[in-house]
Amino acid sequence: MDSTDVLIAVSPSVIVTLAVIMLRRKDIYSVLVILSMFVLGMVVVLPSCFIEVMIDGAGGDTQLSLGGAFVIGTTEELAKSAVTALFVVRAKQRANGDLRQIDGIMCGVTVAAGFSLAENYFFVVMGYPALSRALAALGHATYQVIFGSAIVLALNAKAHGDKARAMRYAIEGLAVAIVLHAFWDIPHYTFIHYYQFVALGGIVYSAYQYLQSRQ
Repeated sequence: MDSTDVLIAVSPSVIVTLAVIMLRRKDIYSVLVILSMFVLGMVVVLPSCFIEVMIDGAGGDTQLSLGGAFVIGTTEELAKSAVTALFVVRAKQRANGDLRQIDGIMCGVTVAAGFSLAENYFFVVMGYPALSRALAALGHATYQVIFGSAIVLALNAKAHGDKARAMRYAIEGLAVAIVLHAFWDIPHYTFIHYYQFVALGGIVYSAYQYLQSRQ
């Protein structure tokens, strides 16, 4: 294991977290709260990573099946989304109901950063390419940007008595995150595909369009 590879793989997570600390709403997010999100994001990687290694390891270096990609996407996004939702709810309480989409985005990217740091470290140790893992970290952040934004919309809709719309926003945000994650995971992990650069561009563009449609 090369320490340079580890640095490349984990640097996006560190940069994102530092950016959140600098840009956070200080009235609702202390540095301790941000670090708590990050650490819990790292913790939930363990069950998710166990399932991922079992699925990927069963096929060796072959391409993941569509079903396998969706199992991984679903497992990881459920784990991260549970933590994101927990902190968004707490943020709403601290903000006295003045919750904005950027608050959900901040929660989501911080949880994803912790998740990515732990996952990338494990995978680089196992010999996976550092640059591909660094790109995956950007994907993780994007999926949780979508869910974090959606859960804020859901909580605000619930506060206005529209429980049906709240449920729709939450399910929609999670479903979009899972589908985009699965789209990323379909190529196999053992070398960098040019496809992954195209996939990441498509994922980021899709996230942008989703957020624009919900403003």
